[in-house]
Amino acid sequence: MRRNLYFKKVFCSLLCIAVLITSALTGVFQTRIYAQELSLEVHFVDVGQGDCIIIQLPDGKDMIVDAGDKNSQTEQKILSYIEANFSDLDFFDYAIVTHTDSDHLGCMDEVLQAYPAMTVYRPNVIASRESFTDPVLAITQDNAITDDNIKLWNDEGASIEVNDKNTIVYKEFIEQAYQPFEIDGVQHTPKVIVSDGRINQRPQGKQSQDITGQNYSITFYSPLSYSYTDVNDYSNIFILEYQGFEFFLSGDAEKHAEEQFVQEYKDQNFDIDVFKLGHHGSRTSSSSQLIELITKESKREQVYATISCGEGNKYNHPHTETLQRLRDFGFLEKNIVRTDTSSDLVFEVRKANGVYNLYYNDTVIEKKDDIFSQIEEYINKFFVDLSQGETYAIIILTVIIVGIILVVIITKNNYSKRKKN
Repeated sequence: MRRNLYFKKVFCSLLCIAVLITSALTGVFQTRIYAQELSLEVHFVDVGQGDCIIIQLPDGKDMIVDAGDKNSQTEQKILSYIEANFSDLDFFDYAIVTHTDSDHLGCMDEVLQAYPAMTVYRPNVIASRESFTDPVLAITQDNAITDDNIKLWNDEGASIEVNDKNTIVYKEFIEQAYQPFEIDGVQHTPKVIVSDGRINQRPQGKQSQDITGQNYSITFYSPLSYSYTDVNDYSNIFILEYQGFEFFLSGDAEKHAEEQFVQEYKDQNFDIDVFKLGHHGSRTSSSSQLIELITKESKREQVYATISCGEGNKYNHPHTETLQRLRDFGFLEKNIVRTDTSSDLVFEVRKANGVYNLYYNDTVIEKKDDIFSQIEEYINKFFVDLSQGETYAIIILTVIIVGIILVVIITKNNYSKRKKN
């Protein structure tokens, strides 16, 4: 009788302990899961024959990459798209103009007037329009300024001896990029970075221009030269990575810039999930060598190829040769998506049942997970359900804890008996 009473007391005590531990762990998991309930959104906005990408990063920061051509229709499209899809946005944390062509920077001055940017990335090209002086000239020649990333550069170092562009649209963008602005009564001066993608041979003391945040990164790999004959090659080539998913963005980078990239980073282990084709799907971009380097052969059927181009454009973008190249490499027809046929393209990386997945236009992209990935998914789902107070999860955890404690007690008792004997 005493022995049964003893075990009842032990069991009740164990149950109380298990409940307390379960409650504590549930609180821990709630905190842990909540901290990771973040998503990444990448919007390829349909601006006709041009580029405009708006990105909402997992920590709530916002970025715009290029802003279409210079016309009222494109301006209205971008501004109304921001209002409809980013209603809380007052300013951009980052704005990138990849190069000096008007179909990429045309409306950026109007966008920055409405939604100024804290940090702006500009090409290493002087805006030389008559009666306008590019602010970067004085900055570059001021020896008291030690931040080399806001200066023009050539192979000799910080210098104003670089190429120039005298178009009105480029001048208007540059002029607006440097304008101070006010948010909630606080004055801000934008930081305007002159794009430089060098990693392996970066000048000493010149800091990286990469962006890092909570579980995400934006790594700039190009431009790799300070001057180019083809203005398209000034385009930033960068990779946005979040929770193991990679987006490859390259503006209008052409053959020369791609060849530089492939040669410079041939030993890198890229694994792109969304590949934004260069130069609107032109035959002179998105080379076989580039595709082979940045995508895995085993998963090309899952990779999405995005193309920003205008319906019936005079350049016939995307070119037939480019589309065939994708097919030859194993890209599925349904995964080659275009703004001229599908309008706005929206990708998202978000968590469902404890696992991050990639979505296209709100539809999950199926992934061929192995058994270990499936086990991990079930475990993650269990912890999510536990954090949400699901009864089955609490019972399972309680049973596990009680079982562990009982095993420890029984083992200890058996050890004590053997020691006495």
